[in-house]
Amino acid sequence: MVNKFAIVFTLLFCVACANVQNFITGYKAYRHPSLQFEIVYPKSWKVVENGSFGTQVQFLSSQPGIFLANANVTVNRSPDLTLDEIADLSVKQLSILLKGYEIKTKALGHLGKQQAVDLRAIYEGAEGPRLIRSVISIINEMQYVFTFTCEASKEREYEKTINKMIDSFTVKP
Repeated sequence: MVNKFAIVFTLLFCVACANVQNFITGYKAYRHPSLQFEIVYPKSWKVVENGSFGTQVQFLSSQPGIFLANANVTVNRSPDLTLDEIADLSVKQLSILLKGYEIKTKALGHLGKQQAVDLRAIYEGAEGPRLIRSVISIINEMQYVFTFTCEASKEREYEKTINKMIDSFTVKP
């Protein structure tokens, strides 16, 4: 018979290890108070809740630059569309909003462990080309969009950080 105490201890130990690893690697966990999604982000970045354009949370880079690199999460009721149709609609909307918006890649990907469409595009900002990456998923009838934007020339500099944020995304019941 398996000792229940050993199982509970092991689970608590695993959770503690994950939190210690985030501390050691320079990340913090953010959990939205009402929407119950969770994501890790660099602890040096600033967190702004209820940001612009309907975002539930924005993460602002601490790296100096002409344009402040940022990631954000938006959550909406999922329309009665497929994931691919939502991605196509997103491309149309961003084409209207962003000067010179041009899709570079559209691929199946993930947001945490959930299937997603991963859009990578370039558009023209005031200071020059910018990268915008949108990862769109439907989880429990809600549409989650993780978006990252930076100067196009700094994409590689942020790649590991953004992938870690995307990989860490979860929705808690």
